[in-house]
Amino acid sequence: MTVVCPLADTYISAAARNAEAPADLAASRREVKYAGFGRYNPIAIANCFQTLAGSWLTFREKNREISYLFQKCPVLVQRLNTVA
Repeated sequence: MTVVCPLADTYISAAARNAEAPADLAASRREVKYAGFGRYNPIAIANCFQTLAGSWLTFREKNREISYLFQKCPVLVQRLNTVA
């Protein structure tokens, strides 16, 4: 998705003719700019998602450990109160 300002000098003449023209012009410029990169590599995309999923699981596990710690606190307080 490309966001453009229709009042920019490069788009103002196109915007005067058609409201959608600046977005179309920016999209065509983006396609030309990235044409040399070719198609997406499905293996690279899969690796990216795998890395993100691993990070998410690590984050979730850490939050679970913290949650267990806070669940144990009232139990420890009760045990200490019985000892005291």
